[in-house]
Amino acid sequence: MTRDPSEPLAIGIDIGGTKVAGGVVDTGGQGRALTRADTPAHDVTRTRGGIIAMIRGLAAAPPGIG
Repeated sequence: MTRDPSEPLAIGIDIGGTKVAGGVVDTGGQGRALTRADTPAHDVTRTRGGIIAMIRGLAAAPPGIG
């Protein structure tokens, strides 16, 4: 599926006790990318670093994936 490059996208992050999930969606709610990682237990610094890396990865992902 080809996406209009002028269409805005949104990144959403779900932070849980055992995992962090992230995704990119278009204005129609169509998922374009999805990723997931384990939440490091009791390590806020590593959890925060993982979330930042996830956001950067999703922002850099080609918009047609998903």
